[in-house]
Amino acid sequence: MCMITVQFYIVILLLRPKPEAYRIKFSLWSKLSKQDTTDLALVEKVIIHHKYNPTTYQNDIALLQLEKLPYTEKCIHDNPAIAPACVPWSEYQFKPGDECMISGWGRQAGSLDGSVDTCQGDSGGPLVCEDALGVAYAWGIVSWGEKCGVAGYPGVYTKVAYYYDWISMHIGKSKISRYNV
Repeated sequence: MCMITVQFYIVILLLRPKPEAYRIKFSLWSKLSKQDTTDLALVEKVIIHHKYNPTTYQNDIALLQLEKLPYTEKCIHDNPAIAPACVPWSEYQFKPGDECMISGWGRQAGSLDGSVDTCQGDSGGPLVCEDALGVAYAWGIVSWGEKCGVAGYPGVYTKVAYYYDWISMHIGKSKISRYNV
């Protein structure tokens, strides 16, 4: 899941179209135990891309809109464990060879040649790239893959820049400007 504003998050569908299927946990450092700084927020609305195909995973993207936050927005901005990412506006903003970071709750696989891949449990997690000014962008969302960490079987990501217009239509262009953090 990738935070783009305090109230909106980008995810892949994960076959859970109902808001009550989600609980957003902030600052969760260990998936095995609740931390003192963990905050829980409920989802008010799931906005699924209108051309999503569950068979091919085409247009595998959704937005989660949170209910009223149980804390102030300042709590999120003051928390070093939580950082929003901007929505990229161009599919050419980053290129092969640019360094990006993946995150998730699964087991990220890698090898000595430097290749890294996401694995089970990472679906919906962000692939975040920074531009030359150090601004973070949600370049991709982990969608699916086979044989994680094995050469010839790359992880598949939903390219967020492709959905810039769709995202801005739902949450407002002013909230996803170049520096929406």
